[in-house]
Amino acid sequence: MKLPFPEFKSQIDRRISKLLKEAEKSFVAGVFDRDSIRRLESFARRGKSLRGSLVMFSYRLFKNSLSQEALDMAVALELMHSALLIQDDIMDEDEMRRGVKAIHRQYARVGRKRKIKNPDHFGESAAICLSDIAFFFAFGVLGRLKIDLGVRRELWKLFSRELITTVLGQMEDVAASPARKKELTLYLAKTARYTFVLPLLAGALLAGKRRAELKKFEKLGEVLGIIFQLKDDELDGEQKRFNKEISRFGRMAKKLIFSLSDKKQKEAFSDLLAYSLSREF
Repeated sequence: MKLPFPEFKSQIDRRISKLLKEAEKSFVAGVFDRDSIRRLESFARRGKSLRGSLVMFSYRLFKNSLSQEALDMAVALELMHSALLIQDDIMDEDEMRRGVKAIHRQYARVGRKRKIKNPDHFGESAAICLSDIAFFFAFGVLGRLKIDLGVRRELWKLFSRELITTVLGQMEDVAASPARKKELTLYLAKTARYTFVLPLLAGALLAGKRRAELKKFEKLGEVLGIIFQLKDDELDGEQKRFNKEISRFGRMAKKLIFSLSDKKQKEAFSDLLAYSLSREF
């Protein structure tokens, strides 16, 4: 099974642009209305849309097709991811993101042009506001999904729990020493759960699966998410340690994939494992 992530990303990008352009019309005309929406659109579309693509990947495993609801959920998750990245850049005092100035640095430049007192503080404040817009807009998209009430409740619980876990992981990361930042428990809380577990479970729930049926999917998501973060940190040093851990979690993933009863799911997750090990994210 060839992973159609580039195709999924194109669909997600187009939908983000469409929904945000529609939203522009509903806001009171102000200095930052149009600028903020367009800045958010540009930032969101610059990403690789991995999380949104995994929603669509998971949904299609069970439905053999895609739906507007699956696409909109993918959009919502990508907007939430954008919000988290905007905040992460402020906390880490990063200058760049996705090949351009970080959002808080962009707004600091706006502050200097407008001669706002303390433009750096304005930049961080405006960026936090934009991340709030991304979150609120994303939950608005989720709220419009035409789905069964019971499924909606499960999805709201899933999103709430996983995002809280991510934020708690971020708090630990901000406080952690350089050595602690490479602990696997931190990888799991900050990255693995919301990068793989959340989209995989969300797509499956949307496709009509029950949470109790998805234990192996959840474990696979954790293992693949840890591999993702290990590969991301692989070049930071400690090469021997990273190779050992990646091999260990790769073996765990293969065992979990082999235990799946559905042939199509085995093939799809085998391709996903190979994709994650290839550093193509």
